[in-house]
Amino acid sequence: MRSGMMKRGLGILTSLLPGAQSARRFERNMKECAVSDQGPSDFDVVEDNEQVRLEKNLEDCAVPEQWCSYFEMAEGWMQESWEKIIWPMIRGADFSNVLEIGPGAGRNTAMLAQHAKEIHCVDLNEYPLHKCRERFANYPGACVFHFHQNDGHTLPMIRDGSISMIYSWDSMVHCSKEVMHSYIREFGRVLRVDGFGFIHHSNFGEASSKRSFKENPHWRTDMSKPLFLQYCGRSGLRCVEQRVINWVEARDLDCISTFTKGSESGFIGA
Repeated sequence: MRSGMMKRGLGILTSLLPGAQSARRFERNMKECAVSDQGPSDFDVVEDNEQVRLEKNLEDCAVPEQWCSYFEMAEGWMQESWEKIIWPMIRGADFSNVLEIGPGAGRNTAMLAQHAKEIHCVDLNEYPLHKCRERFANYPGACVFHFHQNDGHTLPMIRDGSISMIYSWDSMVHCSKEVMHSYIREFGRVLRVDGFGFIHHSNFGEASSKRSFKENPHWRTDMSKPLFLQYCGRSGLRCVEQRVINWVEARDLDCISTFTKGSESGFIGA
């Protein structure tokens, strides 16, 4: 009954306006006003929840100095990881302008610098960047270093299409799926056509139901191999290879995903 009265009333009001266009504008305005009175949609709630999870992950990652002892310990593993896992997967890349996410104290950066002309090191925290500045202050090689502190999930300091290679090892395993999704969107923006990416990330996936990644084995997050592939597809990137890593005490915990931009070749999954 009320719906019928509203329709008749709306018809009377629109008939008083000059011309059909005015009537349509009036009806559209009434609909927009009606929508504005409603509560948040399911889509709004999902977006809010994703933002909360993103902010929680960044908060956990930003605890001052929490990674320092690990930086020192991990130096001893770098050479073996580089020779057996990393270098065979990246040796064909263009190292002219490298973007490294989460450089830590520079153990990966030092390996990259042997091949790169330019490296942009990006981190949420200032203290690893400070360690990197100290480490490479008197670097004898030709590589040029740039150090950038960001918000933990975007890259406003990097120009569109300027990066030849994107790299991260043993850092983004602590990034939640929301943070990874945001970063991968940025990778699609900053990577050159036919550029290459190498990202080591968590494959703990749906097994992770904890609010904080610090409650999970080896502080791995809810990111997964299938999600990385999905996010690349949404961002104009193509996965080249995905290799699941089995550590001694934890199977299928991590994944290395490599990707490119602008190639038409098919996906190769491992």
